[in-house]
Amino acid sequence: MLKVNLIALFLSSQVFSSDISDIELLFRKNQTAQAKEKIAAYLSKNDSVKAYENIGALYSRLKNWNEAVHYFEIAHNRQSNSAVIKYKLAIAYHQNNNLEKAAEFLRGSIAINPKFLKAVFALADIMEASGSNYEARQVYQAALKKSGENQEIRSKLCVFDFKEAFWRAAVNNCSKAVEKNKKDTTAWALLATSYFELKSRDRAFEEFKEAMEKNKNSAVLHKARGLLFYREKSYEQAAQDLGKAAALDKFDEETVLFLARTLYELERFTDARVAYKEAARLDGTIRFEFQSKQKDLLKKNQINLASDYQESIDKL
Repeated sequence: MLKVNLIALFLSSQVFSSDISDIELLFRKNQTAQAKEKIAAYLSKNDSVKAYENIGALYSRLKNWNEAVHYFEIAHNRQSNSAVIKYKLAIAYHQNNNLEKAAEFLRGSIAINPKFLKAVFALADIMEASGSNYEARQVYQAALKKSGENQEIRSKLCVFDFKEAFWRAAVNNCSKAVEKNKKDTTAWALLATSYFELKSRDRAFEEFKEAMEKNKNSAVLHKARGLLFYREKSYEQAAQDLGKAAALDKFDEETVLFLARTLYELERFTDARVAYKEAARLDGTIRFEFQSKQKDLLKKNQINLASDYQESIDKL
């Protein structure tokens, strides 16, 4: 009997899937009236929470968030104790620009299942996007208490602490993130930099050394160490790290900008011009700094170089 029931359940799910696929295809062919007729027939035949959830998910894929909210609301009204349905409804509200409702349902989802990390991350993202970093941190800290140690949460807290210059807290959270995942180069870079900010230079560069041994081609690590060398005015070493980082990630305008600044400090003016041109291409506001270097070269009586700089600026 059990086997028969399982087979029946499987066949039923296949029908659900086939019906939804047919409806979605009609929508994508702009046959909206026929698609809605199919939805009505589908719901008449399958008057269940899962059916309404499926239609909500269908409208989510179509990015029709008003309809997604409508059908997820019906599913939620019938099964209000489902953490997953609350989460899906929250995401639909979020996409529909109703952040208050989104946060409300995410909190409800987490209350039902504190280990449902998708809801935790979504709620924290909403708090962060609204500028409530304190509340976002509270969401993560509560999740750690209720669901136990989690590398991704430690990594998020690591970033928060670093941004707010809580160096000791950053060392704590970043080190725990790195301990669980040696490939988390962002957490490792922030850990090393936090040690540097705490005046533990030797420990900072030991962390960088170990991190780079395990992640040989990490643009993040080379950039972070290069920026510290730049701050120390160790320009030769900064140029090596920032050059490596720029080669690994050609679209990071901050890396390219600091590479340009470093090369200029080393009086490698031609190389600096190339780097400034690329940085200004990635971020138009850098053009003003590029222009200031051209004027500086004029003051240094480097007429030919200044002319080359102006030519590059004019071509941006």
